[in-house]
Amino acid sequence: MEINRNQYFMVGLILAALGLQFLMVESVVLTAETTSLLAQSTGHGTAHADEGGGLLDTDTPRVAFKKTVRTPPWIGPAMLSAGVVLIFTSLAMRSPD
Repeated sequence: MEINRNQYFMVGLILAALGLQFLMVESVVLTAETTSLLAQSTGHGTAHADEGGGLLDTDTPRVAFKKTVRTPPWIGPAMLSAGVVLIFTSLAMRSPD
């Protein structure tokens, strides 16, 4: 299957939008539930760390761990430039008949 002009343009738009997003956002903090689900699926030891004390410790607050995801600083400009190149390439191609 051959990739046509519209598909190049759409992939370029998606890459450019993700590149802009990665340029604006430095890190993402996951919720405690998502962190627990991620820890359980990968077998990491902090999956049950947010469980509180025993039955008598009802006043003890539960500790909720939240994972912070940081992307490398080069990923935003790389995705943005690849997206722009694909957009310009699609504009230079012949339109589908």
